[in-house]
Amino acid sequence: MPKENTRGALPASILSLLVAADQCCPAIIGQAHLLYHAGLGINPEQAVRTFRQLKKDADDLFKAIADVEAALNQAETIQRGAAERDRAERATEHDRLRLRPC
Repeated sequence: MPKENTRGALPASILSLLVAADQCCPAIIGQAHLLYHAGLGINPEQAVRTFRQLKKDADDLFKAIADVEAALNQAETIQRGAAERDRAERATEHDRLRLRPC
């Protein structure tokens, strides 16, 4: 994967999380309030519809969270790989210099 894509994956996923949280959290809170008041006379069919929508919004938020986690793991893997390559290159250069005849 090109470096630009790996560098852009984390910021893009964080932006998506921000948008999802901004959109989903107020809706989830509102739906939870509706369900809380369901015992006070809300129609059971409406309660089921509200609960389904709450679950959908929560699933959207959890997907955005999982996308950020995946991007963080990808960035960590890329950094670890780069560090290992750097160590290997330094070791190879060191071995090459050590084996050079004087």
